[in-house]
Amino acid sequence: MTEQELFQEMLKAVSDDKELTAILEKIRNKTATFEDTQRYSLRTAEIKANILGQHLAPAGTGQNEESCYQLLQDQHKDVNQKAAAVQKALDEKQNVHINPITAKFPAGRVRKAAHSLEDTTVSDDVIRRRAENAVANIANSFHDDYIKENSEFRQKAGLSCHVSRIGAFKCCAWCAKLAGRYEKGREPAEFWKRHDKCTCQIVYENSKSRQRLSGNGNGWKVDAEVRRRQNAAKIEYKPTRFTPEQAAALERQQLSQYRGLTIPGKTDTEFSLFRRIEYDESNPLTAKREREFKVYQVLNSQNTIFVSEGARQEGIKPKEFHQIDVHLSEVYKMMRINQSQNLPSVYIIDSMEMNKNAAAAYNPILNILYVNKNIALYENDNVPPGMNQFACYKDDRSSYVHELYHWFDAEKFRHKYGEVTQENYSSYINFINQEAKKKLDKLEKTGYNKDSISQYASDEYADGRYYETYTEYRVIDLLRGK
Repeated sequence: MTEQELFQEMLKAVSDDKELTAILEKIRNKTATFEDTQRYSLRTAEIKANILGQHLAPAGTGQNEESCYQLLQDQHKDVNQKAAAVQKALDEKQNVHINPITAKFPAGRVRKAAHSLEDTTVSDDVIRRRAENAVANIANSFHDDYIKENSEFRQKAGLSCHVSRIGAFKCCAWCAKLAGRYEKGREPAEFWKRHDKCTCQIVYENSKSRQRLSGNGNGWKVDAEVRRRQNAAKIEYKPTRFTPEQAAALERQQLSQYRGLTIPGKTDTEFSLFRRIEYDESNPLTAKREREFKVYQVLNSQNTIFVSEGARQEGIKPKEFHQIDVHLSEVYKMMRINQSQNLPSVYIIDSMEMNKNAAAAYNPILNILYVNKNIALYENDNVPPGMNQFACYKDDRSSYVHELYHWFDAEKFRHKYGEVTQENYSSYINFINQEAKKKLDKLEKTGYNKDSISQYASDEYADGRYYETYTEYRVIDLLRGK
Protein backbone atom coordinates (compact mmCIF):
# COMPACT_ATOMS: atom_id res chain seq x y z
CA MET A 1 0.00 0.00 0.00
CA THR A 2 1.35 3.41 -0.96
CA GLU A 3 1.55 6.24 1.57
CA GLN A 4 -1.23 8.08 -0.26
CA GLU A 5 -3.49 5.03 -0.13
CA LEU A 6 -2.69 4.56 3.56
CA PHE A 7 -3.71 8.11 4.44
CA GLN A 8 -6.81 7.92 2.27
CA GLU A 9 -7.94 4.79 4.13
CA MET A 10 -7.39 6.56 7.45
CA LEU A 11 -9.34 9.62 6.34
CA LYS A 12 -12.23 7.49 5.09
CA ALA A 13 -12.37 5.56 8.37
CA VAL A 14 -12.41 8.80 10.34
CA SER A 15 -15.06 10.26 8.03
CA ASP A 16 -17.31 7.19 8.39
CA ASP A 17 -17.15 7.10 12.19
CA LYS A 18 -20.50 8.22 13.64
CA GLU A 19 -19.02 9.32 16.95
CA LEU A 20 -16.53 11.63 15.21
CA THR A 21 -19.26 12.94 12.91
CA ALA A 22 -21.27 13.93 15.97
CA ILE A 23 -18.30 15.70 17.55
CA LEU A 24 -17.45 17.61 14.37
CA GLU A 25 -21.04 18.76 14.08
CA LYS A 26 -20.86 20.14 17.62
CA ILE A 27 -17.62 21.96 16.82
CA ARG A 28 -19.17 23.53 13.72
CA ASN A 29 -22.24 24.57 15.74
CA LYS A 30 -20.02 26.04 18.50
CA THR A 31 -21.57 23.78 21.14
CA ALA A 32 -18.56 21.52 21.72
CA THR A 33 -16.46 21.34 24.89
CA PHE A 34 -12.96 20.12 25.67
CA GLU A 35 -14.51 16.80 26.66
CA ASP A 36 -15.54 16.52 23.00
CA THR A 37 -12.11 17.43 21.62
CA GLN A 38 -10.39 15.04 24.01
CA ARG A 39 -12.68 12.26 22.84
CA TYR A 40 -12.04 13.32 19.23
CA SER A 41 -8.28 13.10 19.84
CA LEU A 42 -8.55 9.68 21.45
CA ARG A 43 -10.86 8.20 18.83
CA THR A 44 -9.00 9.48 15.75
CA ALA A 45 -5.69 8.30 17.22
CA GLU A 46 -7.16 4.86 17.84
CA ILE A 47 -8.50 4.56 14.27
CA LYS A 48 -5.30 5.75 12.60
CA ALA A 49 -3.04 3.63 14.81
CA ASN A 50 -5.00 0.47 14.00
CA ILE A 51 -4.84 1.13 10.26
CA LEU A 52 -1.11 1.87 10.39
CA GLY A 53 -0.58 -1.39 12.28
CA GLN A 54 -2.49 -3.34 9.61
CA HIS A 55 -0.50 -1.94 6.68
CA LEU A 56 3.11 -1.83 7.82
CA ALA A 57 5.90 -2.09 5.25
CA PRO A 58 8.91 -4.38 5.86
CA ALA A 59 11.07 -2.98 8.68
CA GLY A 60 14.25 -1.30 7.53
CA THR A 61 12.83 0.27 4.37
CA GLY A 62 12.12 3.63 6.01
CA GLN A 63 8.47 3.65 4.90
CA ASN A 64 7.05 2.96 8.35
CA GLU A 65 9.06 5.76 9.94
CA GLU A 66 7.99 8.29 7.34
CA SER A 67 4.32 7.29 7.49
CA CYS A 68 4.26 7.32 11.29
CA TYR A 69 5.97 10.71 11.52
CA GLN A 70 3.62 12.29 8.99
CA LEU A 71 0.58 10.73 10.68
CA LEU A 72 1.53 12.21 14.05
CA GLN A 73 2.47 15.57 12.56
CA ASP A 74 -0.94 15.80 10.90
CA GLN A 75 -2.68 14.61 14.08
CA HIS A 76 -0.92 17.29 16.15
CA LYS A 77 -2.08 20.04 13.79
CA ASP A 78 -5.61 18.67 13.60
CA VAL A 79 -6.08 18.30 17.36
CA ASN A 80 -4.74 21.79 18.07
CA GLN A 81 -7.03 23.28 15.42
CA LYS A 82 -10.11 21.54 16.82
CA ALA A 83 -9.26 22.52 20.41
CA ALA A 84 -8.58 26.13 19.39
CA ALA A 85 -11.95 26.32 17.59
CA VAL A 86 -13.72 25.13 20.72
CA GLN A 87 -11.73 27.54 22.90
CA LYS A 88 -12.71 30.51 20.72
CA ALA A 89 -16.38 29.52 20.90
CA LEU A 90 -16.21 29.19 24.70
CA ASP A 91 -14.38 32.52 24.99
CA GLU A 92 -17.05 34.30 22.97
CA LYS A 93 -19.65 33.37 25.59
CA GLN A 94 -17.50 34.88 28.37
CA ASN A 95 -16.29 37.88 26.36
CA VAL A 96 -12.69 36.72 26.74
CA HIS A 97 -10.24 37.85 24.05
CA ILE A 98 -7.10 35.73 24.35
CA ASN A 99 -5.89 33.80 21.33
CA PRO A 100 -5.40 30.04 21.88
CA ILE A 101 -1.81 28.77 21.89
CA THR A 102 -0.69 25.94 19.64
CA ALA A 103 1.16 23.42 21.78
CA LYS A 104 4.74 22.69 20.75
CA PHE A 105 5.15 19.64 18.50
CA PRO A 106 7.34 17.04 20.32
CA ALA A 107 9.44 16.27 17.25
CA GLY A 108 12.11 14.31 19.14
CA ARG A 109 9.64 11.99 20.84
CA VAL A 110 7.71 11.46 17.61
CA ARG A 111 10.84 10.73 15.60
CA LYS A 112 12.03 8.21 18.21
CA ALA A 113 8.69 6.37 18.13
CA ALA A 114 8.57 6.43 14.33
CA HIS A 115 12.14 5.16 14.03
CA SER A 116 11.35 2.22 16.34
CA LEU A 117 9.13 0.83 13.56
CA GLU A 118 12.25 0.19 11.44
CA ASP A 119 13.84 -2.16 14.01
CA THR A 120 14.88 -5.33 12.14
CA THR A 121 15.88 -7.18 15.34
CA VAL A 122 12.29 -7.77 16.52
CA SER A 123 9.30 -9.65 15.11
CA ASP A 124 6.56 -8.19 12.92
CA ASP A 125 4.12 -8.54 15.83
CA VAL A 126 6.32 -6.36 18.02
CA ILE A 127 6.53 -3.70 15.30
CA ARG A 128 2.75 -3.82 14.90
CA ARG A 129 2.18 -3.38 18.66
CA ARG A 130 4.65 -0.50 18.71
CA ALA A 131 2.80 1.16 15.85
CA GLU A 132 -0.61 0.80 17.45
CA ASN A 133 0.37 1.64 21.04
CA ALA A 134 2.95 4.36 20.41
CA VAL A 135 0.84 6.21 17.87
CA ALA A 136 -2.26 6.12 20.04
CA ASN A 137 -0.40 7.20 23.20
CA ILE A 138 1.57 10.01 21.59
CA ALA A 139 -1.36 11.28 19.54
CA ASN A 140 -3.57 11.41 22.64
CA SER A 141 -0.87 13.36 24.50
CA PHE A 142 -1.23 16.19 21.97
CA HIS A 143 -4.56 17.13 23.53
CA ASP A 144 -3.03 17.04 27.02
CA ASP A 145 -0.27 19.38 25.82
CA TYR A 146 -2.84 21.82 24.48
CA ILE A 147 -4.79 21.78 27.75
CA LYS A 148 -1.65 22.19 29.88
CA GLU A 149 -0.07 25.04 27.91
CA ASN A 150 -3.28 27.02 27.44
CA SER A 151 -4.43 26.65 31.04
CA GLU A 152 -1.00 27.78 32.28
CA PHE A 153 -0.96 30.79 29.96
CA ARG A 154 -4.47 31.87 30.89
CA GLN A 155 -3.84 31.44 34.60
CA LYS A 156 -0.85 33.77 34.28
CA ALA A 157 -2.96 36.19 32.25
CA GLY A 158 -5.33 36.57 35.20
CA LEU A 159 -8.14 34.14 34.43
CA SER A 160 -9.38 31.60 36.94
CA CYS A 161 -8.41 28.20 35.53
CA HIS A 162 -9.24 24.73 36.80
CA VAL A 163 -8.08 21.42 35.39
CA SER A 164 -9.98 18.14 35.74
CA ARG A 165 -8.95 14.54 35.31
CA ILE A 166 -11.69 11.94 34.89
CA GLY A 167 -10.85 8.23 35.00
CA ALA A 168 -12.28 5.50 32.82
CA PHE A 169 -14.97 2.96 33.79
CA LYS A 170 -12.40 0.45 35.04
CA CYS A 171 -9.91 3.02 36.21
CA CYS A 172 -6.68 1.67 37.72
CA ALA A 173 -5.73 2.57 41.30
CA TRP A 174 -2.97 4.93 40.15
CA CYS A 175 -5.30 6.96 37.91
CA ALA A 176 -8.07 6.92 40.52
CA LYS A 177 -5.80 8.78 42.96
CA LEU A 178 -5.35 11.59 40.42
CA ALA A 179 -9.02 11.98 39.46
CA GLY A 180 -10.44 15.31 40.51
CA ARG A 181 -10.83 19.03 39.79
CA TYR A 182 -7.97 21.33 40.78
CA GLU A 183 -7.05 24.98 40.51
CA LYS A 184 -4.32 25.27 37.87
CA GLY A 185 -0.94 25.09 39.56
CA ARG A 186 -2.27 23.08 42.50
CA GLU A 187 -2.86 19.78 40.72
CA PRO A 188 -0.90 16.68 41.88
CA ALA A 189 2.65 16.34 40.56
CA GLU A 190 1.72 13.31 38.43
CA PHE A 191 -1.53 14.84 37.14
CA TRP A 192 -0.28 15.11 33.51
CA LYS A 193 1.33 11.68 33.33
CA ARG A 194 -0.23 8.65 31.63
CA HIS A 195 0.46 4.94 31.49
CA ASP A 196 0.14 2.85 28.31
CA LYS A 197 -3.40 2.84 26.86
CA CYS A 198 -4.58 5.34 29.49
CA THR A 199 -7.93 6.85 28.53
CA CYS A 200 -8.31 9.36 31.38
CA GLN A 201 -9.97 12.58 30.29
CA ILE A 202 -8.00 15.77 31.05
CA VAL A 203 -9.75 19.10 30.44
CA TYR A 204 -9.84 22.64 31.78
CA GLU A 205 -12.17 25.59 32.07
CA ASN A 206 -11.47 29.27 32.67
CA SER A 207 -13.45 32.30 33.76
CA LYS A 208 -12.88 35.90 34.81
CA SER A 209 -13.99 35.20 38.36
CA ARG A 210 -10.52 35.05 39.96
CA GLN A 211 -9.69 38.70 39.48
CA ARG A 212 -10.96 41.71 37.62
CA LEU A 213 -9.08 42.35 34.40
CA SER A 214 -8.60 45.54 32.46
CA GLY A 215 -6.76 46.48 29.31
CA ASN A 216 -7.08 47.67 25.73
CA GLY A 217 -6.66 44.33 23.99
CA ASN A 218 -2.85 44.46 24.00
CA GLY A 219 -2.52 42.71 27.33
CA TRP A 220 -4.15 42.07 30.71
CA LYS A 221 -3.60 43.97 33.92
CA VAL A 222 -4.71 42.68 37.31
CA ASP A 223 -6.73 45.18 39.34
CA ALA A 224 -4.54 46.06 42.34
CA GLU A 225 -7.51 46.36 44.70
CA VAL A 226 -8.71 42.87 43.80
CA ARG A 227 -5.24 41.46 44.45
CA ARG A 228 -5.09 43.20 47.84
CA ARG A 229 -8.42 41.69 48.89
CA GLN A 230 -7.37 38.22 47.76
CA ASN A 231 -4.13 38.38 49.71
CA ALA A 232 -5.99 39.59 52.79
CA ALA A 233 -8.57 36.82 52.62
CA LYS A 234 -6.02 33.96 52.80
CA ILE A 235 -8.70 31.43 51.91
CA GLU A 236 -7.33 27.91 51.82
CA TYR A 237 -8.02 26.19 48.50
CA LYS A 238 -9.56 22.71 48.64
CA PRO A 239 -9.55 20.62 45.45
CA THR A 240 -12.42 18.34 44.49
CA ARG A 241 -11.31 14.72 44.24
CA PHE A 242 -13.44 12.20 42.34
CA THR A 243 -14.10 8.71 43.60
CA PRO A 244 -13.79 5.91 41.00
CA GLU A 245 -17.59 5.73 40.94
CA GLN A 246 -17.94 9.47 40.30
CA ALA A 247 -15.29 9.40 37.57
CA ALA A 248 -16.98 6.45 35.86
CA ALA A 249 -20.35 8.17 36.01
CA LEU A 250 -18.92 11.34 34.49
CA GLU A 251 -17.30 9.40 31.65
CA ARG A 252 -20.49 7.46 30.96
CA GLN A 253 -22.35 10.75 30.78
CA GLN A 254 -19.86 12.11 28.24
CA LEU A 255 -19.80 9.00 26.03
CA SER A 256 -23.55 8.47 26.04
CA GLN A 257 -24.09 11.51 23.84
CA TYR A 258 -22.18 9.89 20.95
CA ARG A 259 -23.60 6.37 20.97
CA GLY A 260 -26.15 5.65 18.28
CA LEU A 261 -26.09 9.25 17.13
CA THR A 262 -26.27 10.11 13.44
CA ILE A 263 -25.97 13.60 12.04
CA PRO A 264 -28.15 14.07 8.99
CA GLY A 265 -26.98 16.60 6.40
CA LYS A 266 -28.94 19.77 5.91
CA THR A 267 -31.51 19.21 3.18
CA ASP A 268 -32.67 21.54 0.44
CA THR A 269 -35.98 21.85 2.29
CA GLU A 270 -34.19 23.08 5.40
CA PHE A 271 -32.18 25.54 3.34
CA SER A 272 -35.28 26.81 1.55
CA LEU A 273 -35.79 28.72 4.80
CA PHE A 274 -32.33 30.22 4.44
CA ARG A 275 -33.19 33.92 4.35
CA ARG A 276 -29.96 35.75 5.25
CA ILE A 277 -26.21 35.34 5.43
CA GLU A 278 -24.81 35.92 8.92
CA TYR A 279 -21.32 37.45 8.85
CA ASP A 280 -18.71 37.78 11.57
CA GLU A 281 -18.54 41.55 11.23
CA SER A 282 -16.12 42.05 14.11
CA ASN A 283 -13.25 39.96 12.70
CA PRO A 284 -12.61 40.79 9.02
CA LEU A 285 -9.50 39.33 7.38
CA THR A 286 -7.28 41.05 4.83
CA ALA A 287 -6.80 39.09 1.62
CA LYS A 288 -4.68 39.89 -1.40
CA ARG A 289 -4.44 38.80 -4.99
CA GLU A 290 -3.51 41.69 -7.28
CA ARG A 291 -4.89 44.08 -4.66
CA GLU A 292 -5.96 43.91 -1.02
CA PHE A 293 -9.55 43.42 0.07
CA LYS A 294 -11.46 42.36 3.19
CA VAL A 295 -13.26 39.05 3.68
CA TYR A 296 -15.81 38.15 6.36
CA GLN A 297 -16.50 34.65 7.67
CA VAL A 298 -20.05 33.34 7.27
CA LEU A 299 -21.34 31.99 10.56
CA ASN A 300 -24.36 29.99 9.30
CA SER A 301 -22.74 27.87 6.58
CA GLN A 302 -22.01 24.16 6.32
CA ASN A 303 -18.36 24.82 5.42
CA THR A 304 -15.72 27.36 6.42
CA ILE A 305 -16.47 30.13 3.94
CA PHE A 306 -15.58 33.82 3.77
CA VAL A 307 -17.23 36.42 1.52
CA SER A 308 -15.30 39.43 0.25
CA GLU A 309 -16.38 43.05 0.55
CA GLY A 310 -16.64 43.19 -3.25
CA ALA A 311 -19.01 40.22 -3.41
CA ARG A 312 -21.07 41.73 -0.61
CA GLN A 313 -21.28 45.09 -2.35
CA GLU A 314 -22.46 43.35 -5.52
CA GLY A 315 -25.20 41.83 -3.38
CA ILE A 316 -24.53 38.11 -3.07
CA LYS A 317 -27.89 36.49 -2.47
CA PRO A 318 -28.55 33.86 0.21
CA LYS A 319 -29.68 31.41 -2.47
CA GLU A 320 -26.42 31.92 -4.41
CA PHE A 321 -24.36 31.44 -1.28
CA HIS A 322 -26.32 28.33 -0.36
CA GLN A 323 -25.70 26.79 -3.79
CA ILE A 324 -21.96 27.36 -3.51
CA ASP A 325 -21.97 25.94 0.03
CA VAL A 326 -23.90 22.85 -1.11
CA HIS A 327 -21.64 22.37 -4.14
CA LEU A 328 -18.60 22.35 -1.85
CA SER A 329 -20.17 19.74 0.41
CA GLU A 330 -21.08 17.58 -2.59
CA VAL A 331 -17.56 17.79 -3.99
CA TYR A 332 -15.96 17.04 -0.62
CA LYS A 333 -18.15 13.95 -0.40
CA MET A 334 -17.38 12.81 -3.96
CA MET A 335 -13.64 13.27 -3.41
CA ARG A 336 -13.82 11.66 0.05
CA ILE A 337 -12.39 14.78 1.64
CA ASN A 338 -13.00 14.84 5.38
CA GLN A 339 -13.61 17.86 7.60
CA SER A 340 -10.72 16.78 9.83
CA GLN A 341 -8.24 17.38 7.00
CA ASN A 342 -6.27 20.56 6.37
CA LEU A 343 -9.08 22.01 4.28
CA PRO A 344 -8.49 25.26 2.42
CA SER A 345 -10.34 28.38 3.50
CA VAL A 346 -12.93 29.24 0.85
CA TYR A 347 -13.12 32.90 -0.23
CA ILE A 348 -16.09 33.95 -2.39
CA ILE A 349 -14.93 37.04 -4.26
CA ASP A 350 -15.93 39.16 -7.25
CA SER A 351 -14.34 39.21 -10.71
CA MET A 352 -12.25 42.30 -10.01
CA GLU A 353 -10.78 40.67 -6.90
CA MET A 354 -10.19 37.43 -8.79
CA ASN A 355 -8.46 39.50 -11.49
CA LYS A 356 -9.06 36.89 -14.16
CA ASN A 357 -11.94 35.18 -15.91
CA ALA A 358 -11.88 31.97 -13.87
CA ALA A 359 -14.59 30.30 -11.84
CA ALA A 360 -12.14 29.26 -9.10
CA ALA A 361 -8.44 29.27 -8.21
CA TYR A 362 -6.33 27.61 -5.51
CA ASN A 363 -3.35 29.20 -3.73
CA PRO A 364 -1.16 26.43 -2.20
CA ILE A 365 0.99 28.87 -0.22
CA LEU A 366 -1.97 30.39 1.64
CA ASN A 367 -4.16 27.26 1.36
CA ILE A 368 -7.08 29.32 0.07
CA LEU A 369 -9.67 28.33 -2.53
CA TYR A 370 -10.98 31.43 -4.31
CA VAL A 371 -14.45 31.19 -5.87
CA ASN A 372 -15.58 33.79 -8.41
CA LYS A 373 -19.12 34.69 -7.40
CA ASN A 374 -20.02 35.93 -10.89
CA ILE A 375 -19.29 32.75 -12.88
CA ALA A 376 -19.27 30.00 -10.24
CA LEU A 377 -22.95 29.16 -10.78
CA TYR A 378 -24.59 28.51 -14.12
CA GLU A 379 -27.00 26.20 -15.95
CA ASN A 380 -26.14 23.83 -18.82
CA ASP A 381 -27.84 26.09 -21.35
CA ASN A 382 -26.11 29.23 -20.10
CA VAL A 383 -22.42 28.36 -19.78
CA PRO A 384 -20.15 31.42 -19.31
CA PRO A 385 -17.92 32.23 -22.31
CA GLY A 386 -14.63 30.33 -22.29
CA MET A 387 -15.72 27.58 -19.92
CA ASN A 388 -16.18 25.10 -22.79
CA GLN A 389 -12.39 24.61 -22.99
CA PHE A 390 -12.42 22.77 -19.64
CA ALA A 391 -13.27 19.17 -18.73
CA CYS A 392 -16.91 18.54 -17.74
CA TYR A 393 -17.64 22.26 -18.16
CA LYS A 394 -21.40 21.73 -18.25
CA ASP A 395 -21.27 20.71 -14.58
CA ASP A 396 -20.64 23.90 -12.60
CA ARG A 397 -19.01 21.84 -9.85
CA SER A 398 -16.12 20.98 -12.20
CA SER A 399 -14.12 24.08 -11.20
CA TYR A 400 -14.29 23.12 -7.53
CA VAL A 401 -13.17 19.60 -8.37
CA HIS A 402 -10.29 20.88 -10.51
CA GLU A 403 -8.97 23.24 -7.81
CA LEU A 404 -9.42 20.74 -5.00
CA TYR A 405 -7.29 18.25 -6.90
CA HIS A 406 -4.62 20.96 -6.84
CA TRP A 407 -5.20 21.15 -3.07
CA PHE A 408 -4.88 17.37 -2.87
CA ASP A 409 -1.51 17.52 -4.68
CA ALA A 410 -0.35 20.31 -2.37
CA GLU A 411 -1.26 18.16 0.63
CA LYS A 412 0.85 15.34 -0.76
CA PHE A 413 3.79 17.75 -1.05
CA ARG A 414 3.19 18.98 2.52
CA HIS A 415 3.22 15.42 3.84
CA LYS A 416 6.65 14.89 2.33
CA TYR A 417 8.37 18.25 2.49
CA GLY A 418 6.40 20.64 4.70
CA GLU A 419 4.44 23.78 3.87
CA VAL A 420 4.46 25.29 0.39
CA THR A 421 6.26 28.66 0.51
CA GLN A 422 7.49 31.32 -1.87
CA GLU A 423 10.99 29.90 -1.45
CA ASN A 424 10.12 26.30 -2.34
CA TYR A 425 7.28 27.02 -4.77
CA SER A 426 9.32 25.96 -7.80
CA SER A 427 10.19 22.70 -6.03
CA TYR A 428 6.49 22.17 -5.34
CA ILE A 429 5.63 22.71 -9.03
CA ASN A 430 8.41 20.35 -10.11
CA PHE A 431 7.16 17.72 -7.65
CA ILE A 432 3.53 17.74 -8.79
CA ASN A 433 4.59 18.07 -12.44
CA GLN A 434 6.79 14.97 -12.30
CA GLU A 435 4.12 12.99 -10.49
CA ALA A 436 1.55 14.01 -13.11
CA LYS A 437 3.86 13.14 -16.02
CA LYS A 438 4.31 9.62 -14.64
CA LYS A 439 0.54 9.16 -14.42
CA LEU A 440 -0.03 10.49 -17.93
CA ASP A 441 2.72 8.28 -19.38
CA LYS A 442 1.11 5.27 -17.73
CA LEU A 443 -2.28 6.22 -19.19
CA GLU A 444 -0.79 6.54 -22.68
CA LYS A 445 0.68 3.07 -22.42
CA THR A 446 -2.84 1.72 -21.87
CA GLY A 447 -3.97 3.45 -25.07
CA TYR A 448 -5.66 6.46 -23.48
CA ASN A 449 -5.73 9.54 -25.72
CA LYS A 450 -4.81 12.53 -23.57
CA ASP A 451 -5.89 14.92 -26.33
CA SER A 452 -9.49 13.82 -25.75
CA ILE A 453 -9.56 15.26 -22.21
CA SER A 454 -10.16 18.94 -22.99
CA GLN A 455 -8.75 21.82 -25.02
CA TYR A 456 -7.24 23.28 -21.88
CA ALA A 457 -5.57 19.93 -21.05
CA SER A 458 -3.99 19.76 -24.51
CA ASP A 459 -2.74 23.35 -24.39
CA GLU A 460 -1.23 22.90 -20.94
CA TYR A 461 0.47 19.64 -21.94
CA ALA A 462 2.07 21.40 -24.92
CA ASP A 463 3.45 24.02 -22.51
CA GLY A 464 4.84 21.37 -20.15
CA ARG A 465 2.33 21.90 -17.36
CA TYR A 466 1.50 18.24 -17.00
CA TYR A 467 -0.13 18.70 -13.60
CA GLU A 468 -2.91 20.74 -15.24
CA THR A 469 -3.48 18.05 -17.87
CA TYR A 470 -3.61 15.27 -15.28
CA THR A 471 -5.94 17.34 -13.10
CA GLU A 472 -8.33 17.71 -16.03
CA TYR A 473 -8.22 13.93 -16.51
CA ARG A 474 -9.11 13.43 -12.85
CA VAL A 475 -12.06 15.82 -13.20
CA ILE A 476 -13.47 13.68 -16.00
CA ASP A 477 -12.75 10.47 -14.12
CA LEU A 478 -14.64 11.75 -11.06
CA LEU A 479 -17.58 13.53 -12.67
CA ARG A 480 -18.27 11.09 -15.52
CA GLY A 481 -21.82 9.88 -14.98
CA LYS A 482 -22.40 12.13 -11.94
